[in-house]
Amino acid sequence: MLKTSHPKVTFLFFLVGIIFFIGSCKEKDNVDPNVPVACFDAPESTMTGVEVQFNADCSKNAGSFYWEFGDGTISRDQNPIHIYKVSGQMTVKLTVMKDSLESVTDKIIQVDINPDACIEHYNETITTAQVWKTGETHCILNGGLYIQDGGSLTIEPGVIVKMDKFGSIEVGYTGDSSSLIAIGTPGQPIVFTSVNETKAPGDWRTIGFHANASSKNALKHCVIEYGGSEVYSSFNDPEPMVRVKDGGKVSIENCTLSNGLTYALLVEYDGILKSFRSNDISNMGDYAIAVSSVQVHRLGPDNNIVNKGVLINESMAISDSVTWLKQSCPYYLQSLYIGSTEGSTLTLEPGVELRFLMNGSVTVGSVSSGTLGRLIAIGSPAEKIIFRSAEAAPSAGDWGGIYFSKRALKGSKLSNVIVQDAKGNMIDNGAITVSNSNIAIDSVEITNFTGSGVAAGNTWESPVVGFTSFSYNNITSTDGYPIIIRATHLGTIGEGNIISGPNPVLVPGGTIMGKDNVIKKLGVPYLVTDKIIVNNPSVADTTFLTIEPGVEMQFNTSWGLTLFNSNPGVFTAVGTAEEPIIFTSGKPDGTKAPGDWGGIEFYNRSIPGSKMDYCQVSYGGGRYANISINGVVTGEPVISNCQISNSASYGVYVFEAAPSLINLTYSNNTSADLQGM
Repeated sequence: MLKTSHPKVTFLFFLVGIIFFIGSCKEKDNVDPNVPVACFDAPESTMTGVEVQFNADCSKNAGSFYWEFGDGTISRDQNPIHIYKVSGQMTVKLTVMKDSLESVTDKIIQVDINPDACIEHYNETITTAQVWKTGETHCILNGGLYIQDGGSLTIEPGVIVKMDKFGSIEVGYTGDSSSLIAIGTPGQPIVFTSVNETKAPGDWRTIGFHANASSKNALKHCVIEYGGSEVYSSFNDPEPMVRVKDGGKVSIENCTLSNGLTYALLVEYDGILKSFRSNDISNMGDYAIAVSSVQVHRLGPDNNIVNKGVLINESMAISDSVTWLKQSCPYYLQSLYIGSTEGSTLTLEPGVELRFLMNGSVTVGSVSSGTLGRLIAIGSPAEKIIFRSAEAAPSAGDWGGIYFSKRALKGSKLSNVIVQDAKGNMIDNGAITVSNSNIAIDSVEITNFTGSGVAAGNTWESPVVGFTSFSYNNITSTDGYPIIIRATHLGTIGEGNIISGPNPVLVPGGTIMGKDNVIKKLGVPYLVTDKIIVNNPSVADTTFLTIEPGVEMQFNTSWGLTLFNSNPGVFTAVGTAEEPIIFTSGKPDGTKAPGDWGGIEFYNRSIPGSKMDYCQVSYGGGRYANISINGVVTGEPVISNCQISNSASYGVYVFEAAPSLINLTYSNNTSADLQGM
C-alpha cells in the first residue's frame, strides 16, 4: 500500500532545500577580490604576417598582464595585437597578477605560412635561435636586423628576404658568437633583394659579418641582388652587398651576386672567408670584389666573375705561404709585398692576371725590413701569368715592375709569364729587377717598358749570385735597354733568348769568376760601361770565360777586358768567318774613334788554353793596345784569323811573353801594328 508523507513534513523539507540552494549561489558569486583569475580569447589558428587580436577581458581581478606569444616575443597590454613572423604551433601563455598573487592560463595556436604576406622587421635584434621557414617572405625595413649576443638565424631554402634603403643584416656586431645560416638549394635558393617593385642597384644596404660572427656563418645557394649603398655609416667608403671585417667569418658558395651599386663582396684584412667558390658575380657598379692582399688566397675556384675584376684594396705584406688562384677576371692592385721574418711564398696559378694601378709594383723580400720572400709564378704556354697596367689605354711605364731584393729566397721563379707596361730606369731598375738574388726567369715575354726590361745585379755587393736560369725569354725594347746586367751575372744568361729592339744589353762592368761563364749571342750587342775583370781576386781558383760566335761587345770605358791578373784562368773567344766576335767602341757608327776604350789585356795568370779566333778588335788602345799580352807563358794565348784595327796606340802589344799570333790582319793602328815581338 502506497504511503504518503504528512503535508506539513513535506513542506518543511522543501523550505529547507530552497534556503540551502540560495545560500550556495550567494557563496559562488562572492569571488575573493584579491585573487586574480587569468582568462583570454584568441583564434585557434592564424597565418604569418596577419594581425591577431588577443583579448583578456574575461580575466578577473587582474592588476597587470604578461603575454608570452610562443615566438620569443611578449606584451604587457591587456588586449594586444600581435603579428607572427614565424610559423608553427605557438603556446600562448597569459599571466595575470595582483599584488603578490598570480594566475596563469595558456592556449595553443596554429600559425601557418602566409605566402602573400611579408613578415616585417623594424630595427630588430635576434639574441636567441630563430628559423625562417620555407615559403616565408621577410621584409627588413627602416633599419638593420642585428643577430648578436649569441643569437642565430637559420633561413630555410626558398625564403625571400626583402630590404629597403635602410635595410641590412648585421651578424656578430656585439656580444657572444652569433650566426646567420642561409643555405638554400639549386631549386630553392634563398633570395636577398629589394623591397621595391621596380628594383635598382643600391636599394638596400649590406649583409655584414663582424667580430663576433661565428665560424658557422654560411651563404650557400643564395641570390643576392640590388644591394650596396653609396657610403658606409659615417665614412665615405662604398658599402658592398656583403662585408666581412674585424675577424668575422663566413662561407659563400654557389651564390649569384648581381646588380649591386658598388662591390658584391668586401673582405677587409682581418675578415675571414672560410670558403668562396662556385659563385657568379655580374653587373656590379664597381669592382666585383674588394679584398685585402692577405685574404686573396681565400678566393676559391670555379667562380664566374663577369665584371671589372677583383680589387686588392689593401696592400699588406704576404707573410704566409699562400696561392692565388686563377679567376675569370683580372686582379687589380696598387702594390704587392711578399715577405716575413721567417720567409713566405706567394704562388700564382697559371692564368692569373695582375693589373697594376698607376705606379704600383711587386717587391719580393726586403732589406730594410729584414723580411724574406719568394714569388713563384709558373704559367703554361696556354695559360700565361700576366703582369700589366690597369689603365684602359696602357702606356710604357705605367707601373713600377717586379723587384727581387737580395732577400728574395732561392726558388723564386717566373716562367711562361708576360710582363708589360712597366718602368725601370737606365741605371739599376727594370721591368724585372734582380738584386743579387737567385731567380729563375724562363719563357718570359717583356714588352712595352721604359728604362730597361731586366736589371740584374747592378751592384758591387756580395755575395755574387745570378739567375739560376734565364732561357727562352723574349724581350722587345723600344727606348730602353732590354737587359742591364753586371758582368758578374753574364754567365747565368742561358739558351734561346730573343732580344729585339734598337738598344744593346747594358753591362756596367763587374768581375767574372767561376768555371761556367759563357757570354751568349742575344741578337743585340753588349754595351760595357765600366771595366770587366775576369779573375777570382780572392780564391786561387781557375776562371773560365767563353764568348759565343756572333757576339758583339761594345765598350764605353777607358778600360776594357782585364784577364787573369791575380789568379789563373782561360779565355776563349772563337768566332767563325760568318759570325766573327766583335770587340769595338760603344759610340754610334760614324763617331767611333781610336782610343774609345782600353782594350783586351792578358796577364801572367793566363794558363794554356786561352784562344781568340775570327775576332774583330777595333777602336781600342786607350790604355796599351787593342790587345796587350803581359808575362803569359810561351805560346799562349793563341790569336788567329783576327782583324786588329784603329788602335790609339798598338794593334798588339807584347811584354815578356811569346804568344802564338797566326794570320792576323792589321789596319789603321796609330803607333804600330805589333810591338814587342
